[in-house]
Amino acid sequence: VVLASLTEGDVVGELAFLDDSPRTADVRAATECQVLRWIGQDLRRLLNREPTLSAAFYAALAKSAAQRLRLSQAQPRAPKETGATDA
Repeated sequence: VVLASLTEGDVVGELAFLDDSPRTADVRAATECQVLRWIGQDLRRLLNREPTLSAAFYAALAKSAAQRLRLSQAQPRAPKETGATDA
């Protein structure tokens, strides 16, 4: 199941990073690409040492999360079953 198609600069795994939870999905590339992988604790150490980078990082993460939330809310959803029957 394809949940999303990503492009250059997109981020994955940010929720697991933010709340120290397990990842909820796997990522597979449809074409050849280059990726940058950070280990959570290494990234946290860097962000703790670099407050300007940290502010920019978390602002970008918030913007990305907001965009994804808006996109998910804009997608049509199946009607909920109410249990009522037509008479």
